[in-house]
Amino acid sequence: HDRIVWTDDDFRHPPDWLADLRRDYERHGPVTELPFFVGRDPLSIVSEPLYALGGTLGVYVSGKAWGGGVLFDRDDLDEDAFLADLRRTVSDDGTLSEYLDVTPLKRTRRVPVGGTTKESLERHVRFVQIVRRHEPRDLAVMTLATCLVAAAAVLFPLPTALLLALV
Repeated sequence: HDRIVWTDDDFRHPPDWLADLRRDYERHGPVTELPFFVGRDPLSIVSEPLYALGGTLGVYVSGKAWGGGVLFDRDDLDEDAFLADLRRTVSDDGTLSEYLDVTPLKRTRRVPVGGTTKESLERHVRFVQIVRRHEPRDLAVMTLATCLVAAAAVLFPLPTALLLALV
């Protein structure tokens, strides 16, 4: 086998995560784990509901690869075309998703994000660029959802805060 494990280094993997990924690949073919982003600064903390919807649920529902935990075989994608696009992309996750059909696993990885408001803002800008490049329709949906949540927060602050806390 010529299997590739694609991951990030900004969070911790449990000791058995690679063995689990290998078993999951045997059952499902190319697989991806799900991110669960946990904020470390005020902006990223209040953004956690958006991270849960866009990051965790979005990856699961859309069947996108999350670069923090993917296992696939080299034969599962068009390697030459993928590498050519990868050299000029804003997102390895987005590019990988264009070339690889994955099964999202019902297993999350806790990923600390932010730390400073500046880091969180940079993350949001990068995320918007990724969505704009790889899923333009999703950018429109995301913009509409953000506007609706903002309007609800202005018109009904307490119920909106409670609802977002439950998400």
